Amino acid sequence: MFSCLKRQRLEDCLGGFIAHLPAAAAAIKAMREEYRLAEQERAEQRRRWEVKAAREHGRRRREQKLVESAAQWRLARDLRDYADDIAATLEALKPATVAAMNLREQLSLARGHAARIDPGSV
Repeated sequence: MFSCLKRQRLEDCLGGFIAHLPAAAAAIKAMREEYRLAEQERAEQRRRWEVKAAREHGRRRREQKLVESAAQWRLARDLRDYADDIAATLEALKPATVAAMNLREQLSLARGHAARIDPGSV
């Protein structure tokens, strides 16, 4: 099977084997260092990605809060406009009518809700 190999005594080969050990050890040490540096670079890349992702998440959260705040402000403004229209309508009605009492309740609800949700009135 291995007919191309020549037969040698172990004692004759041992010197070459031992002489090659420092080179083999140096190669293994270099491979380990290369692996350590590659792993360190991957960890640094992962950390940079996590920082970037956290920054992006914070930006999206602030933008969402801004959009929600603007929507609440618009709704509060619309409710105040609605309350002003109700107040104008109430002036034309007799104060004791059922319609006037319903409008007064709506007026109170509209103004109260507008005050609660308006980000500018905090």
